[in-house]
Amino acid sequence: MAQFDHEKLDVYQLEVEFVAWATDLMVEVKKASSVSVREPCGHLDRASLSIMFNTAEGNGKRQMRGRAKFFDDARGSATE
Repeated sequence: MAQFDHEKLDVYQLEVEFVAWATDLMVEVKKASSVSVREPCGHLDRASLSIMFNTAEGNGKRQMRGRAKFFDDARGSATE
């Protein structure tokens, strides 16, 4: 099966696993919580996807400056 270049990256595969884990966590938290968790869950959802999207986009850039910007943005989202 053909893969995009970013799908071959170990870090991208870890990000995919993290998104799956975070999604399962958010489902469980929403079920178990009696308080509103919409905002923190939404933030986690957006940040986890941003990590993955920025890694994929950065890997597609040819110029080092462009690649570095997207990889830096991915790291920033990960620290959120």
